[in-house]
Parts: sequence; structure tokens; C-alpha cells
Amino acid sequence: MLLSSLLQLLPLFLSSHALPKLAQLGNAPLQRQASIFERVKAPVCRSIDIPLCRDIPYNRTILPNPFVDGLDPQSLQSQTEHFKPLIRTKCSPHILFFVCSVFAPMCPEQLPQAVTSCRSVCEEVRRDCIKIFNEFDFPWPPVLNCSRFPVPPELCMRPEPTAPERRPPDTLPSANSRRAQVPECPQDLVDLDPADPEAKCAFRCEKSTMFRKDLKEKARLWLMICAFLNVCVASFTVCSFGIDRYRFAFPERSVCFLAFCSLLSSLPHFLRSLFGFDAIACAQLPAGPKFLLLDGPSAASASASSSLPLSLCLLSFLLHFYFSLAASMWWLTLTFTWYLSATRKWAEEAIGRRSVQLHLFAWTVPALFAVFALWTHRLDASELSGLCSVGNADQNALLWLWIVPRSVSTLLGLYLILAGFSSMCKERNCFRRRGTDTSKLEKFMFKMGLFATLYVLPALVASACDLHQLSVLIQWFPHTFACKSRGGAFSGECVRPEQPPGQLQVLGATMGLTAGMASGLWMLSPKTLNSWKRVLPCGGARDNGYRTKKERSGDVARMASLEGERRGANENSGGAAGREFALSRLSSPLRLSNFPPQSSPLRPLLPADLRPLPPPTAVPSSSTVTNGGVPFRCYPTTSHKMWRSFSERE
Repeated sequence: MLLSSLLQLLPLFLSSHALPKLAQLGNAPLQRQASIFERVKAPVCRSIDIPLCRDIPYNRTILPNPFVDGLDPQSLQSQTEHFKPLIRTKCSPHILFFVCSVFAPMCPEQLPQAVTSCRSVCEEVRRDCIKIFNEFDFPWPPVLNCSRFPVPPELCMRPEPTAPERRPPDTLPSANSRRAQVPECPQDLVDLDPADPEAKCAFRCEKSTMFRKDLKEKARLWLMICAFLNVCVASFTVCSFGIDRYRFAFPERSVCFLAFCSLLSSLPHFLRSLFGFDAIACAQLPAGPKFLLLDGPSAASASASSSLPLSLCLLSFLLHFYFSLAASMWWLTLTFTWYLSATRKWAEEAIGRRSVQLHLFAWTVPALFAVFALWTHRLDASELSGLCSVGNADQNALLWLWIVPRSVSTLLGLYLILAGFSSMCKERNCFRRRGTDTSKLEKFMFKMGLFATLYVLPALVASACDLHQLSVLIQWFPHTFACKSRGGAFSGECVRPEQPPGQLQVLGATMGLTAGMASGLWMLSPKTLNSWKRVLPCGGARDNGYRTKKERSGDVARMASLEGERRGANENSGGAAGREFALSRLSSPLRLSNFPPQSSPLRPLLPADLRPLPPPTAVPSSSTVTNGGVPFRCYPTTSHKMWRSFSERE
């Protein structure tokens, strides 16, 4: 036993050789805080009156205590109360014995002096319990500094190994014991339901748990600047489409809707700047601290204080999550219509007749994802950006509701783009061998390729950053949000890893704001400038040689009407009267849009112009062309129509 081993060592210290050594240790200068014998002056043994230490193997201690100078018995008892939570965790089988040996060291009757634990015991306890201190960012207590404890042959204690306690299988814990065994969240997290052992722990709004404070401030400022640029460019694209929407048909009309979605998905950054971080991303339990919204809208969110409205977080979620996925769906719609036009030889009229189905797909699929996220309570707030979305605290939601749909749409759209380009290159070579000018077609192909590159590359980078965020969340989730389900803060299973590099997450969010900027390049053309000149008061003359598709259709219809009236007048009054009748109807000048503008863009319609249009040149269904003596066959009927539609857009 422990006492018997100590009694066997006492004769050694009572010998003539040991006493001078003890005196020498007591009078030695303080080179280190290792020995308990250095400050012993008037040792007095007395019974242990600390309630926490009444069940240890000895019952006598010494006063004054050399380990904690200047503390009376009442102060010693209050100091031990601070170690009760640590002892309750049972992080080490010797934690109670070790703490009591510091605040109530053993005092042998034969030799009244302080005998505490050996240094090896301190190191063992520190190795077992240091992870709890690291979890709360607390240093190891100086009073438990292992360098202060003696090393044999100095007198010290080492407890006997103890077997773990086992409860009989037929005994069940009482209600009070079950309530006492409910795990707790770490002190820097918020327990959303203290009575539920499976409840999640939430981040505090005022704490920098996962990211540093300076990094969060810089990230929000940078994302605000990128969102402003994206809104400006996307607004230009949407307005250009609005003032001349007849000019844009599928597939390029999808670019305008993609820019519209990118515009709306950037607005939550302005909401955060307008209402503040706490009003959007934080909630508050009754008489509790503010915490980052988690699993909302849920029971915890419903019981939260109404001073922080959940509606702002819902609005941020719908704008960011729904329209980000809608932009991905419009990218897929763009590539699909491009594939139909370039590979399957669909004309723009045929694609336009399917516009209802295209809109239904692009707007319904993101709505289904958003409804599912709200129904399963996947909405949460980001500590870094302050936006409400999915996947900030749930790795499953991040993977299946964010990464998978965006990555699949990007890769599938990339495949359709490459398939369309392969077919278009073959058609271009066929047109060249027939002697047809393909400059307009090549210009359109270049524009489509540039836009696809500016969309796909940032989307792939954003997906890679999201995958990195997923790996970080997998490491952090068990030790933070799911800490209670793993035993609580005092179980030793909630030790957090190092803070992740937030720069990658900022990069991913930045890449998500580039879709609107890429769409702006699509509108940079002289025709867009002319369209703006027609609507702006200071844009100059309206008619500058360019006519929209609707205006050209109106010109053709008017010419057909005048031709019919001329023929009717000729039948009734002869040719001369018919020509006079036709000229009298030309009160306003009409320019022929089917011909390039002359030196004078505006001229009256002459009688010679009112002759019937010649029939279109018949294009054979197929023709055989030789290339260096090798015959091959072209099918220009549908391709020619497709090429004409590309030429008219330019």
C-alpha cells in the first residue's frame, strides 16, 4: 500500500545522512520551483477539511502549504472548487489524487513535512488532460507546473493503479443522474438545447471561432467590392437585353437570364452592409447570447428572440442560394440550346418554340433545391461572409445541395460546348469549300468560346474551393457543432483543429461573382452601342444605318402592303394611276433594310423599288464538292439557315 511504502522510506530520511540533506535543501537558494521543501518553516500536521479530498488514501495534511503560500484553509477549499469541472471529466484516473496532493499534501506523523505527487504523476495527468485546456484556449495552471514536483530519490507519492468502475448491468440511472450526465457545449459555443444530449452547439456571433477577426473584415470588404462590380456589369447586360430584346434569340438569350441571376445573387452582400452582420446571420435565445444561425428555420430558430428577424436571413438565402443555382441552370440551358443549334441543326425559331420548357427547367430545378433545404432545416449562416445559405455548418448540405448541382451543371455544359464546337468547325470548313463567307460565323464562335472560358474556369476554381471547405468542415463538425453528441466539452473529444486558411473560401466566393462580369463581354459590340444611342437622350441621331429585327420585319410588311395597293390601283385605273397612288402613300421615308446603307441612309421609296422581290435562289438539298480530288458531300439546307441566323445577329 501507499502508506506502507512511505513508512519504509522514512528511516532513510531519518538517518544521519538524510537529515543534513533535507536541511541543505531547505536552505538552498530558489534556483527552480521544483521542491516542496524549500519554503517549509513551521510544519503542522492536521486533518484534511477539504470536502473534495476526503476520499483520498491519506487523511492528514500540512499547514502552511508550501505549494500555495499565503492561503488559509478557507482559501484552499475555494481554490479546489475551481478544479471540480476538471475532476468531473475524469480525463485521468489520478486527477483527483493529483489535485489534492497539491492543495492538501500528505503530512506523515513521524516527519511533519509536505509530501506531494511525483513529477511523473504530474506529467501523466498533464498528458491526459491538456487537450481539455487546449480546447478552451486555456494555459496549463501554473500551480500544476510539473517542474515544481520532486523526482525520486526525493520524497514523493505515486498512487496505486486503479481499475475503472463498473456499474451492475441491472441497475439503471435515476432521472437526476441522467440529467447530470447530459453533455455540455464548450464555453465559447452556445448550447441550443441544454436538455438534449444530441443538440448542436452554435458559434457565438462576437467570437472568432473558425476565422480570425481581421480576415473576416478584409473578406467582407473584398466581397462587397466584387459584388458591386458584378452588379454593375450584370445590370448593363440586362438593360441592353431589355432595350433590344428582339435582337437576342436562343441560345444567346440565355446569357441575359444568366446575368440577371448573377445580379440578384450578389444583392445579399448589400443587405449585410445595410442592416449589419448581426441582423442577418445571428439569432438569440431568450436570455442567451447571440449565435450564428444554425438549422433554420427550426425549433431553435422559432424560440429565438424576435429582435433579430429571421426574414432577413431567409431573403439572403433565397437571393444567394436560389439565384446562384438558377445561374448554373441557365448556363446549362445556354449550352444545351447551343448544342441543338450547332450539332442537331435546330433553327432559332424551333428553339424559340421550346422556350417555355427551357424557362420551366431553369427556374423550377433551383426552386426544388431551395424548398428541400428549407424543409429539412439546412439553412445556416457563414461566419466569414455573413450570408445565409447552405453548407456553412453541415457537410451533407454542402455536398449534395451546393457542390454536386453546380459541378454537374458546369461539367455537363462544358461537354455540350465542346460537342457544339466540334460540329461548328466541320460546318465552317464545309462553307469555306463552297465559297461562302464565314466571318460572321467565326465571330460568333469566338464570342461563345470566350464566354464559355470565362465562365467555366472560375466555376471549376469555385468547385475546388468548395471541396476544400468540405474537407475543413468534416474535420471541424464533430468537435464543434456535434460536440455534445460525442460526449460534451469535458469528454476530451471536442479538441478543435487549427483554424483553416480562409483565403481559399474567399477565393471561391469571388469566383462565384464572375458570371455577371463574363456576360458583360457578350454585349460589347457596335450594335449594343447603337441600341443605347437610340434610347439615351444624348445618344445622337436615332437612325444611323442600323435597324432592329422588329423594325426590319415592319419594313418588309409595309413594302408588301404597298405592293398590294399598287397592284390594285393598276388593275382599277391603269399603270400610271397606280404609280401615282403608290407615291401618294409614301408620306414618310422608308429605307430598305434588306440592302446595306448607302451614302444617304434615308431616301424615299421609288416606284422602281416596288417591284416584286425575286424568288430566293434554290439551294440543293445536297451537293458534291471536291477537295483536292477527294469528293465529299455537304448538306447546306439547315446549316445555311443556321448560318443566316448567326449573320443577322451580328
